[in-house]
Amino acid sequence: MTRRQTITVAVFIALVTGAAPVSSQVYSWEDEHGNTVFSDTPPENGTAKPVDPSENANPPIPLPKPHERPRRSATQTSGNASSASPAEDRAQHRRCERIDNRLDTITTRLRRGYREPTGNRLRSERRELQREQFRECD
Repeated sequence: MTRRQTITVAVFIALVTGAAPVSSQVYSWEDEHGNTVFSDTPPENGTAKPVDPSENANPPIPLPKPHERPRRSATQTSGNASSASPAEDRAQHRRCERIDNRLDTITTRLRRGYREPTGNRLRSERRELQREQFRECD
């Protein structure tokens, strides 16, 4: 074994043995403002209590399942309580898809960069489409 290989092996062994997990004590106490403080070093006044971090582990919080809101049809939007026909529902769905597609196009164009008059026009058009989407599709 060459000198370089010996040094490489020695460094590898030192790194592997030095990478062993280090356990340290955690302390808890209240500061002068009434806040609970956690630290690996106790305060000078000696009022800290040792804490086992594994006992305080918070359980994972379950997230709600995503859901889709049903789209309102044009008749429901206008205040008419009667149900819309399937043809009206399809037409409303197509209008909402067109609005979504146009909003995506405008957003993409705004992200690419533009000259100022075009940017103002695109932002204005986006605001109008968002209002229409809110009235018709949400």
